Amino acid sequence: MKNLKLQNTILITIFTAIFLVTCYHYFLENLDYVDYLKQIHTVETENKNSKTQLNKFEEISSKLTPIFKSNYISNDGSVEFKRKNDGTVDLTGASNDVVDAYSKLKFFYNIEKFEKKIYSQYGDDGAIEYIFSNLGTTNKFYVEFGTENAQECNTRALWEYYGWNGILMDGDGVSLDERKIYNHFITRENIVELFKKYNVPKDLDLLSIDINYNDWFIFETILEAGYTPMLIIVEMNRNFNADQSFTVRYNKDYSLKCCNYHFGFSILAGSRLANRFGYHLIYEEKQGVNSYYINVHYVKTWLKKVFDIDLTLFQVKSLLPTFEYIFRPSVAIHTSSLNQFQTDFQRGKSEGLWWEVKEDGTVDEKN
Repeated sequence: MKNLKLQNTILITIFTAIFLVTCYHYFLENLDYVDYLKQIHTVETENKNSKTQLNKFEEISSKLTPIFKSNYISNDGSVEFKRKNDGTVDLTGASNDVVDAYSKLKFFYNIEKFEKKIYSQYGDDGAIEYIFSNLGTTNKFYVEFGTENAQECNTRALWEYYGWNGILMDGDGVSLDERKIYNHFITRENIVELFKKYNVPKDLDLLSIDINYNDWFIFETILEAGYTPMLIIVEMNRNFNADQSFTVRYNKDYSLKCCNYHFGFSILAGSRLANRFGYHLIYEEKQGVNSYYINVHYVKTWLKKVFDIDLTLFQVKSLLPTFEYIFRPSVAIHTSSLNQFQTDFQRGKSEGLWWEVKEDGTVDEKN
C-alpha cells in the first residue's frame, strides 16, 4: 500500500512538473502579445535603479503632440496649461477660477475606476452613470442604434433605473422589454430624417452609435445636422496605432468589406471629427471598443450655471484629458492579431477601402 501511495505521489509530481514546464514555455512563446502596448506602457529605463525613469505620459506626448494640434475651439489667447508627468494639469500660476474649475472637472480623469457592466457589453453602464452623476442631465433623452434586441445595450440601465426615455433603432431587432425598437437600416442618407420622424430633441443627453461599419459618417452627419448631444459614445476600431487617422470608406450597403476588422474608425479619426464640432474625446472604455466625446459648450455652461465659474471654451477644453492621457488601452491585444490587421489595413488602404481623416476632421471622398 505504501509503495502504491509512493508511486501515485511520484506520478502526480511528474505530471505537475510537465504541466508547469508546458505553461512556462507557452508563456515565453507569447510574451510578445503586449509589444503593441509598449509604446503606451513603457515607464522605466533599462536601468531600473536609475532615478531618471521614462514617464508614460512624457514619452507619448513627445512623440504624438505634433499631430494633435487640430482644435476648432480656437485659442483665444489664453495660456495653454502644462501637464504633469501623470498627464494631469499643472496649475502653477493659474487663476483661482481655473483652479476651482479644474477641481470640478477632475472626475473626467477617473472614469475608468467606475466602469461596471449591468446591461452594456462591457463597463459602459458604470462609466455613463458616473459621467451623468457629475454633470447632471437636461432631458434624460437618449438615442441608441445598433441595439439588436436591446438586452445588451448602453441605455437599458438608464431607462430601467433612472427614468430615462428615448429612441432605439436596429435593422431587425425586436425588444424583449417594454421599449420599442424601430427597425431601420441606418445610413447617412436617412439618419437625419429618422431623427425628425421620431422627434429627437436637438440637445438630447446621450447618443450611442454602434453599427459596426459606417459609424464615423453617421457620427458626422448627425452633428452636421445641428444635433448637440451632451455625451456621444461611438464604437471604434481598436486595432489602429495612435497616429493612424482613418475610417472605412463610406459604403451605404456595406458591400465593400474586404477582410476581418474592416469596420469603423481609429480613435484619432474620432477625436479629429469631435474637435470639428466642439466636442472633446474624454474616454476610451477599457476594452478599447467605445470612445466617449463630451460637448465642451455644455461643460462651459455647467461650470457657469452650477458653480458660477466663467471660463472660455478654450480654457475648458484645455482642462480636459488630452489624447495622450486617454490613448492607453487597458486590455492587451495579441501581437499576431495587430500585425494581421496592419497587413490587411495596408492592402485595403491601397484599394481605397480606408479613407484618411485629415487634421481638420474631414475626409476627401474623391480619393
